[in-house]
Amino acid sequence: NLFETRLEKELLGEQTMYARELRSDSKVMIRITHLLRALVDEQVPLTNPQQIITGLLAAQPCEDFHEKVACLRQHLREVLPGNQSADFTYMRLSPDLENRLSQNLQMSNREPLSSLSLVDLSNDVREAFNKIPSNEKVTLIVGHPRLRFHIRRLTQSTHPMLMLLAYNELIAPLSSKFKDIPIL
Repeated sequence: NLFETRLEKELLGEQTMYARELRSDSKVMIRITHLLRALVDEQVPLTNPQQIITGLLAAQPCEDFHEKVACLRQHLREVLPGNQSADFTYMRLSPDLENRLSQNLQMSNREPLSSLSLVDLSNDVREAFNKIPSNEKVTLIVGHPRLRFHIRRLTQSTHPMLMLLAYNELIAPLSSKFKDIPIL
């Protein structure tokens, strides 16, 4: 309720009407709650209601939940963890491991992955992540937003503070230096 009150104070007239319409539809509110919870799980600060509501508007045409989250993150990329602080070390996965993850992700959309395949992949990801010094703040850059979500799921128990960004979420100074980012 506090968020809603603050939201209405900060939004423009048309956006305020949209926010009121959203609150009256419980199914839409549940979907928005899931989207916002996904952002919070990924440590995205939800401090600018106007930016969030315009991001929600931009994500509206997306059908898939993960696409909506990716669209919202793209809209909020200036405040994404990993884009904010200069004291992060930026790394990326080896092209081979990223390609294998992408292929398995595409296969899992059509058919379930075998448990053996998933275990091999998880072990390879863990092995790569064991190279991260424990005292460093690391932001991992991946090629595709959906890949970011699945890597988060594979690493959240062992590396909860790892920041993950998709390449398209990088702010300008970092995206121009992508090729210089060391491979994990």
